[in-house]
Amino acid sequence: MRRGSGVVVLVVSLVVVTVEAAASGKFDGTYDGTMIAQSAAGASHAMREGACADRLVRSITVADGALSLVYNPESNIVLKGTVAENGLFAAEAERKNTQSTGYEWTLKMSGSIVGDYLTAQVFAKTCSYRIQMRKKA
Repeated sequence: MRRGSGVVVLVVSLVVVTVEAAASGKFDGTYDGTMIAQSAAGASHAMREGACADRLVRSITVADGALSLVYNPESNIVLKGTVAENGLFAAEAERKNTQSTGYEWTLKMSGSIVGDYLTAQVFAKTCSYRIQMRKKA
């Protein structure tokens, strides 16, 4: 009897692992759209001086639950995070330090994926963006 129960446990374990693997990939794909600049109290000095773009066209990629957004291709600034089972995600870019000013900044993003739509906010010290994207067919 004991031998048979071990087989049942093994089969149940394999089913659980398979379901979890399928769930981690359910948001996989490329989401295209626009990042629209925002400021909590009106336009910031960085937006007026051209440091923050008014609109950026970008793509977010999700593969096996890992999310990435190339925020600034020229500076190789990439936000990376993980999408949860419910579609919520958070991501962060590696901290950068500006040599000339000693200014250190962080870049964070949070949002959700529902169906084929991704919405998010990107937060930085001088610029913040609202993101609306749709999954490529």
